[in-house]
Amino acid sequence: MGFSFKSGTNSSASSSGRSVGAAIFFSIFLLFGVVFIWVIGAEITRIIDSYSWDASRCLITQSSVEDRGGEAPYHFVVRYTYSYRGRGYVGDNYQLSDSGSGEYRDAQQLVDKYRVGSSAECFVNPKDPSEVILEYSSLWFGLFLLIPLVFVLIGAGGVYASLKGSAVSDSTSGTTSISDKASDSWTGAWIGVIFFGIFFLAGAGMAIPLLVTPFQKYFDSQGWLVLDCKVESSRVRSHDSDDGTTYSVDILYSYEVDGRTYKSNTFDFIGGSSSGYASKKKIVRRHPPGKVVSCYVNPNDPADAVLDREIGYAFLLGLLPLIFMAVGGGGLYMILRSGGGPKPLSSTYGSASIEPGLQGADWLPAQPAAVYSAGTPMPVLKPSASPVARLIGMFLAAAFITGIVSVFANEVWSGWAAGNPDWFLTIFIMPFLLMVFASWFGIVYFFLALWNPRPEVSLRTLSPRLGESVSLTWNLRGQTSSISKFDIFVEGVEEAQYRRGTTTYTDKHTFMRIPVVQNLSGMHASSGEGSFTLPKDSMHSFSASNNKIVWTLIVKGEIVRWPDIKEAFSIRVLPASKDARSGGLW
Repeated sequence: MGFSFKSGTNSSASSSGRSVGAAIFFSIFLLFGVVFIWVIGAEITRIIDSYSWDASRCLITQSSVEDRGGEAPYHFVVRYTYSYRGRGYVGDNYQLSDSGSGEYRDAQQLVDKYRVGSSAECFVNPKDPSEVILEYSSLWFGLFLLIPLVFVLIGAGGVYASLKGSAVSDSTSGTTSISDKASDSWTGAWIGVIFFGIFFLAGAGMAIPLLVTPFQKYFDSQGWLVLDCKVESSRVRSHDSDDGTTYSVDILYSYEVDGRTYKSNTFDFIGGSSSGYASKKKIVRRHPPGKVVSCYVNPNDPADAVLDREIGYAFLLGLLPLIFMAVGGGGLYMILRSGGGPKPLSSTYGSASIEPGLQGADWLPAQPAAVYSAGTPMPVLKPSASPVARLIGMFLAAAFITGIVSVFANEVWSGWAAGNPDWFLTIFIMPFLLMVFASWFGIVYFFLALWNPRPEVSLRTLSPRLGESVSLTWNLRGQTSSISKFDIFVEGVEEAQYRRGTTTYTDKHTFMRIPVVQNLSGMHASSGEGSFTLPKDSMHSFSASNNKIVWTLIVKGEIVRWPDIKEAFSIRVLPASKDARSGGLW
């Protein structure tokens, strides 16, 4: 079959080098998370410390709304006097930090709460009495710690797994106990729980401002007052970010309730910003300063008003969090339903006995991953990539591609919205947009595949020899009636890696395909037994820096109008035993 292998290779050293490289990569993740936790933690510590400051009475001398421009232009401006330990002071802080707001009513409500001439409770720093606040900052800010904490967990877990993997590889001379692999399967399950849990929580968090609150406001506003409002100012506000410039409508209008004047700049219940300057400019032109228009005012809170209370296309944004929640909830359901995979028992299944001459051989791959299942006394093979891992990988790839393409897509969209399209850029970006759509279609595909039957395959031995007959059993966990064609086969692949100039290429050649089960359907595919024989004159498993012989057991199931089942399980094939008269290298 023409196998050619490069002599003098050391796969153990190569594996160790990869482990160190992975450890360095994950260390960067860990360091990034630690730095952000330190920065956010310092701010949280400052907020918590303010909760212990001494209370005092203060007199409000100034209270107004100020437009300072920028992303959050409307600021609550306050000034007050107070005394502490017999000495008078002047304060002008509402909270520890003033970030302003994009909504006029947020600042207006504070003006109503802290009116000039009124008395209020303020909180004085006993270590520095000149530092004072009217209200404590919210501790909800601490939730931002979850973002760098994810980086820390990924980084620390990656470093631990890399260094542990390197140590195990160096100490076991190419063999791995099933109990170790069982713990790895549970580690993978916990990673999946964390990943999909974050997905679900992120979706739930986005659903509140994008879906729940707008719809609640819409239904409540049907009973609001309809008043005449005078437009005070009207503009399109721009928002710059790494992804480009977005725009929002900022129309400030005034109205009277019970003889008192109020102001608001809420245009609709969705708010936020998006690309497309022309559409926003069109709305602004319909609302020039001085024009009297109808607005809708909350009778229970006159500072709460809106110009457009109808449900428009912008409400479709509320469906995006539902997708995140569906992916997160569906992933958690599948992981918890399966219990994280086959359950490891207290006993371990010993490695196949191999001759002393093979112990510690650099070219011999590690024993394949396997765990025990309560349903069979034989070890259950662990798939090369679980459906959850494939979905996570597809999502990360889609996010990466979308992030890059969105920068150029925003430029294209802005040009078309302004009536000055860039045809060259438009044509150039079209294939990349197709890649984005394909990647997100891949997410949907792999998400639906989570509901496929999950195959469990058990082998009599995890390291069969050339010339040996190997028996196996399989069981599909889930609904199998929709399977139209079910196959199991063993495949041998030769991999050769080489460099041409500065580019590295990998060629793969399938030199052996052994059918085990063919053309089963429906309930006949749910479980069964089979066997296969590895030809004596074939090639055993081999792993070096530039060449590999990889044996894989593949389970395939075709399902009409649904993602197909395809799972690959690595197996290690040993050379023929000493008493074999033909084939093998031992």
